[in-house]
Amino acid sequence: MDNKKRTYFLITGMARSGTTLVEKVLNEHPEIMALSQPIPKIYSLFKKEFLLSLNCKDIQYPLNNLFNETRYTRQDFLQFLSNQSIGRNKIFSVLKEMEGWTGQKTDLRESEFLKRKFSEFKLQKIYKDLISHFSLSSQVAAAGSKEIIIEEFTEFFLNHNCKIIIVVRDPRDVFTSINVGKGSEYAGHVRPTLFHLRNWRKSVAIVNTFKDHPNFFFLRYEDFIQDTGICLGKLTNFLGVSDFERDIWNETIKDKDGKEWTGNSSTGKHRGINSSNTGKYLDHLNETTINYIEYICGPEMKALGYKNTVNEDFPVLFQEPFKVVEQNLDQNMSTNPKELGLEKMRRNFLLEEHPSKENIQMFFFSKENFNVLKESYDKT
Repeated sequence: MDNKKRTYFLITGMARSGTTLVEKVLNEHPEIMALSQPIPKIYSLFKKEFLLSLNCKDIQYPLNNLFNETRYTRQDFLQFLSNQSIGRNKIFSVLKEMEGWTGQKTDLRESEFLKRKFSEFKLQKIYKDLISHFSLSSQVAAAGSKEIIIEEFTEFFLNHNCKIIIVVRDPRDVFTSINVGKGSEYAGHVRPTLFHLRNWRKSVAIVNTFKDHPNFFFLRYEDFIQDTGICLGKLTNFLGVSDFERDIWNETIKDKDGKEWTGNSSTGKHRGINSSNTGKYLDHLNETTINYIEYICGPEMKALGYKNTVNEDFPVLFQEPFKVVEQNLDQNMSTNPKELGLEKMRRNFLLEEHPSKENIQMFFFSKENFNVLKESYDKT
């Protein structure tokens, strides 16, 4: 197919939210090609270069949660991405760094086309040429990739005619999947609870900001595994391809090598789609941890239809349920009075009619997100 007529898309969301499952299922469609995490560190590089251009010092996690962000505006980031080329040496250094790294699921070591084609790189050019290189079949009408925790690039890709699919899962199950069983194999060192929950809220902030954009698709993980046929019908329509010809979700799902894919669940293997893979947190988290999650994520959970198990009172008794070993973060972040004070302020702003533009950006990312959360919060 002519690349100009092809639909480009990007699947993203928080780690352990179901993005891999969506990618694998979509790849079963003959007209769809989705790469799995081909250039994760390229996104980190662009964000890091942007922060360095602002003389920012704390860039340990360039793909941050966007909460309490005062260093730049959305427009600043968009302008940088649209105008900035990064030199080939930096790009190739990062490509080399990713070789053999478990976070890169698509091997690019044989993709010499990048080195042959460019002297400098803009993100939109890298992305479309990379995807085009791997989707040579004339049958492929929709081509894209899956990358996690890059939601802040959503607006940029929408502006460059790339469709976005964001997957969101119950934060209690996400947190469980990160920390229980094989979770560390996928998510790395144990990090503070609050760190993960703010990252989860980033996904929701982006969803609420762009949910009405025609090239944006929001998918709840729970809807996908329980009403797969309906969700896939909406996804194929969104991507401009024909419907799936059969109920592939009841069959074996294959990986990129054509072998049976039994999932990447932290707690067990499963053929096809496991429609009962919800509520696992009830078997693994204590009441105070559930309470903490429901307080930190309460407004977002209400807006997305996730019901509380305990309550969302201020979590005074909370202690980390898993020993934090990540050294680059405050080990006591989740109970730090300063951080919890910011969380209380966030709740209080939802009670105000007209918070300042600055406070909306700091605590909610956008006016659209604030309005959605306030509406659901006012109903309680």
